Amino acid sequence: MTIRKLLLIFLFIWQTPVFCQNGIESLNLYYFKGQYQKVIDLSDKLIASHELNTQMDSLYYLGYLAFNGLGYLELEQLNKAEKQLEFTLQKAQDFTQIHRVVVIQPTSNLALLYYKKGEFEKAEKLFLEALTIQEEEYGKNNLGYTAILGNLAEIYFDIGELGQAEKSYLEIIGIHKLLSNDNGYEYGLALNNLGSFYLNIGQYQKAYDSFVEAFPLIPTEHPNYLLLLNNYAMCLDNLGNKVEAEKCYVHVIKKCEEVGDFSEIYTTALNNLGQLYFEEKHYEEALPILLAALKVKKNIYGASSLNYAITLGNLGLLYIETNQIEKAEITYLKTLTILEDNNQLDGKYYKSTVNNLALLYIEMKQYEKASFYLQNSALVDHENYLEVLTFLSQDELALFKKINLNPHYSTLSFMRDYPLSDSLKLSSYQNEILIKNLSLRNQQRIKNNILKTKDTVLINSYSQFIKQKKQLAQWEKLPLSDRSQVYEQLDIDTEKLEKYLSRNSSEFETSENVLSINFNQVQEKLKSNELIIDLVAFNYYDKKWTDSIKYSAFIIGKNYNSPKYIPLFEQQQLDSLLNQTNVHEASINKLYTGQAISDLFIAPLSKELERITTIYIVPSGLGHQIDFAALPFSGNKTLGEAFKVHLLGSSSSLINYESTVFKLQKDLELLLYGDIDYDKQSAISAEENDIVNSEVADDFMELVSRSGINTWGYLAGTEKEVSIIKKQSDANGYATRIINGTQATKSSILQLDGKTTPYVLHLATHGYFFENPKILEDNNLETTKSSYYKASEDPMLRSGLIFAGVNTYWGEPIESSVIDDGVLTAKEISNLDLSSCQLVVLSACETGLGDINGSEGVFGLQRAFKMAGVKNIIMSLWKVPDEQTAELFELFYGYCFQGESIHEALRMAQAEMKLKYSPYYWAGFVLLE
Repeated sequence: MTIRKLLLIFLFIWQTPVFCQNGIESLNLYYFKGQYQKVIDLSDKLIASHELNTQMDSLYYLGYLAFNGLGYLELEQLNKAEKQLEFTLQKAQDFTQIHRVVVIQPTSNLALLYYKKGEFEKAEKLFLEALTIQEEEYGKNNLGYTAILGNLAEIYFDIGELGQAEKSYLEIIGIHKLLSNDNGYEYGLALNNLGSFYLNIGQYQKAYDSFVEAFPLIPTEHPNYLLLLNNYAMCLDNLGNKVEAEKCYVHVIKKCEEVGDFSEIYTTALNNLGQLYFEEKHYEEALPILLAALKVKKNIYGASSLNYAITLGNLGLLYIETNQIEKAEITYLKTLTILEDNNQLDGKYYKSTVNNLALLYIEMKQYEKASFYLQNSALVDHENYLEVLTFLSQDELALFKKINLNPHYSTLSFMRDYPLSDSLKLSSYQNEILIKNLSLRNQQRIKNNILKTKDTVLINSYSQFIKQKKQLAQWEKLPLSDRSQVYEQLDIDTEKLEKYLSRNSSEFETSENVLSINFNQVQEKLKSNELIIDLVAFNYYDKKWTDSIKYSAFIIGKNYNSPKYIPLFEQQQLDSLLNQTNVHEASINKLYTGQAISDLFIAPLSKELERITTIYIVPSGLGHQIDFAALPFSGNKTLGEAFKVHLLGSSSSLINYESTVFKLQKDLELLLYGDIDYDKQSAISAEENDIVNSEVADDFMELVSRSGINTWGYLAGTEKEVSIIKKQSDANGYATRIINGTQATKSSILQLDGKTTPYVLHLATHGYFFENPKILEDNNLETTKSSYYKASEDPMLRSGLIFAGVNTYWGEPIESSVIDDGVLTAKEISNLDLSSCQLVVLSACETGLGDINGSEGVFGLQRAFKMAGVKNIIMSLWKVPDEQTAELFELFYGYCFQGESIHEALRMAQAEMKLKYSPYYWAGFVLLE
């Protein structure tokens, strides 16, 4: 929907009663009401009168010139506006000897002209000049400064510098809070602009809060109240409250019609109401409203204006839905021409127009044209994805992806179903790389690059950010009802810190380069006998959004001209197979000796695998629950026996890929956790816990009840497991420590934060992952504290590892929080710096599980350790037996100490386990490199 933000134009040079008596008041009133032709007509007369009487050295004359140029500007007669505004600024220069502030407004007005023309660099330069003079003469805490800064914020938004735009809007809000209560109206306008910004980027709740705060500050009889109400209606619309949104639009339209004025607000509301009716499939109601909006816009702005194009595009969509294909094509092509003429090639209107044209040409079976427009859309998406990296917090990024990935998914759907171009497949693949990289943003790279800056403010800010993240992780274990206002403020402050670091850290330039990795860079790293299989799982679009999730694969080979795109299967097919499986050995063996899963993933790719010896697989969706190397391939061979199979988080991981090999060196240390006492902790941890008082309660009680786990039992096989590994390590000259019994605490893991060791962290302990709480609630499972606490919706809190003393806190309600409750959540792990660790082995059941969200991967322990900077992770996909686990890792470390890479060592060990026992012991663990 169209968002028309108010451009704050303060004619502060001429705000005196004397000036008002000379025509300025009338011009200001006409301008204020949007009666721009009257502004031009009156200013023409006043200018002619002053020129006839040779009064061109008057400030009144300067004011008339300014209004004349602004009138042409608002009517989008840009050539006339440019000529007049340039002349106004030239005349203003004559007054600088009297006072230099005279040039501020003419400079800003000319900047507005360049902004309208899409010449953002010129506009930014002029606004900055005006802002500098304003600050030097009056300081920052004044309405003139906020007016110019507001226009700069508009430019930053339009050129994609979202972080700088938000920073400017928030600075304006801060200034208004410092000013007296007399500026309530201007503060309300600033809140409206901030809300519009959040509305534009999909932060609807923040937008809603800003609009609600603005309402009491703007008088209901004021036209800007109608502007605010229109924006508020758009917010309600996007939040799903269509009924209230419709009421607001209708109210705005009626008020404008009653007074016969405020045409700009009127047309915007008409357009939005028409689009609402369209979205509700009330096409007969939508058509006359959109046509009325188009007529008014044509009269006011002309048929070549951006305002006209916006409504024209909405009309084209209506023609598509009502099967008026020829009208739709003509309408969209005309819309596109206007957008191109107005230099709007990277905005949302351009993107929606090319998307709709592509849909139209698919319907017309003109696939070459459809490919062209879809590729243009994909390129705009790519730039947008890069922009958000330097601006959004992790939570906002998750919301951004939820809202903005549908065009990518629809393109993946079209490529399954229609013969679209190779160049489109290339663009879509590069977007897929970027999406996966955004999901695996490595916090430790950020830290390391911040440290390199030697900027003490930045370094201290990062330290504070991490400290607050850890505090939040503790609060987030508690039910919402038990989180105090301290938590709420801490959450707000932490997000602000994160965004400050995003904007100011040079790391993000580095990150952007990493994220911009393209097909050619990936392909260059491949040998002729190597292949990448980049899986994608996506919501399927077939003329409308369906409830189906489809799987496809991008295939990249050394000599490919572009990625190949191969459709695979529908998720329900894989679901049905996995749901037939339980953790018993016979069930797993059946799954991995049968061809069913292999037929879904591997059979469609068999032609591409000819003459290939090494495969790099990037999982997606439920592919994260599959051990691909264990799937049957040909004859009695598995895929892992026929090929070297590597599991990567993203194709871009191949750029700096290097197999990890154990080498004797001073700082190569193995730290082994096992033989843990889950009933007791070391005296130090127990004493620390006893002295921490709080009014919060145990965070895991409800989860315990749901899981059916009352206490965590001792893992007998882990003593043998860590002892064998230490014996092998000692024999090969590697430094090794066992942490066991009451010493194997959560606190001892937290103390590894930022250390240069260990090289290998082996964790032989319980792991847990609790399903989505909404699913569990549907099963009506009893809870011990259901009225007090609900399981977190954050999967990184529903996944973790168990350490010493957990049973003291796990099964019983308590009245105080503790330093060490024996539960290390995935979220806590993600806040650590474990970047020196080359390998984490999670010798625990189901440590590879977590919430799965398409291409974004698994939200659980594997994501947590990757965010902590760990290079390689070995994890299990199901419950594994203690004795055989010890045997497997004895083989694995044996091969590592003999010089094999960890990849080869694991596969060699598993091959032996399969030969001795069954496939169950082959497929128990996977390595994410």
